[in-house]
Amino acid sequence: MKKLSLYLILSLVFVQFSYSQVIFNTNSNLPPQSKYKVPVNTNLSFTKSSVTSPLNKEDADLNTAIYIFILLINPELIYENEKVNFGLTKDISLAFPLMGTNDFFALSRLELEYSYIFRNERNHHLRSSLNVDIPIETNEFSAVMFSVGGGYFTDFKKNGIFPQFSLSMFIPTSDKFAVNPYIKLRHTFMLDKTQSNNSDISLGVGLVAFSIF
Repeated sequence: MKKLSLYLILSLVFVQFSYSQVIFNTNSNLPPQSKYKVPVNTNLSFTKSSVTSPLNKEDADLNTAIYIFILLINPELIYENEKVNFGLTKDISLAFPLMGTNDFFALSRLELEYSYIFRNERNHHLRSSLNVDIPIETNEFSAVMFSVGGGYFTDFKKNGIFPQFSLSMFIPTSDKFAVNPYIKLRHTFMLDKTQSNNSDISLGVGLVAFSIF
């Protein structure tokens, strides 16, 4: 239980650090002369009964809303069998527009991730997932994204499925690239019920290439 408590405390610290980096500004708009577009609408209105969609379908374009996310090698903590282990993780993903009902618009992202866990056995983790990235806030310098998704896990000896959640920022550095700091949390359920489940949290940064197709 002490190690589980330590894991939860570290998770809360990581989340607090991520939120402390976000500066909200709902009165700014992306410059119209920009060659790229972030498919978000800064006119957000939150009430007890309804939430105005933060997505503007008219701003989206198939040629400007397709991104390749390439994360650098980032740190990861994994909790399994009442032990916390350190690892390094790297993933690459492809995002494209996803239409919903009414004016709702989001990005759908296919992700492939490899992790190396520093322990005596089952060091190699491989995950594939499908995620929905929802822009929740933007200003002329950045966009804040909330992501939810799930996928398939294997360590080449046992397999599982997992839900995952992440909070990230999308910070364009030019008309072709952006920086993508993020924090990600997930829990993996093993398909073989005799095997133990695991939870992990990762924090890091990646690069995004867009308007490439």
